[in-house]
Amino acid sequence: MTAPKIYIDACCIIEALKKQRGLSITHPLSEVEMIERVMRAAREGEIELHTSIITVGEVLHLGQKPPPADLKPQVERLILSGRNGIIATSPSPPIVLLARDLAVVDGLWEKVADRIHVATALAVKAEEFLSVDGRLAKRIGKSDVRGCRIISPAATSLLPDRYRSDDLFGQS
Repeated sequence: MTAPKIYIDACCIIEALKKQRGLSITHPLSEVEMIERVMRAAREGEIELHTSIITVGEVLHLGQKPPPADLKPQVERLILSGRNGIIATSPSPPIVLLARDLAVVDGLWEKVADRIHVATALAVKAEEFLSVDGRLAKRIGKSDVRGCRIISPAATSLLPDRYRSDDLFGQS
């Protein structure tokens, strides 16, 4: 059985890092905790968790300017090391062309970075695109793009039940 494929937007990773560092989070705690659960499931091989390599460039700071000195290497380890369950995909020519077509064919005339993220999710065949800001789905006026659902982390249907339990430490 293949693991379900989920795409995680940069805003989710930013919120998880803010919580980990004890900084004020922008979104509800329940959403950020669900992001942590999704990331744990990915580390444990229960799901495939994807993001675009551009996420590294988007996680510039966590509301602190200048950013903490250790943020850059932490983000690089988290996203680029391959040890944390996150699979980073580079924007290849086919992904960039798909991002263009999402505007021209699908009417997603939004930010290029958003289109790159959606195109990457489609290229890796993710069933769900997790985003906490909710602005992407509102801006594009769609909650589904070519079969990929754009949802909040709490709305995921692909996370195994054992990660939904409030007693994560009681699980083997």
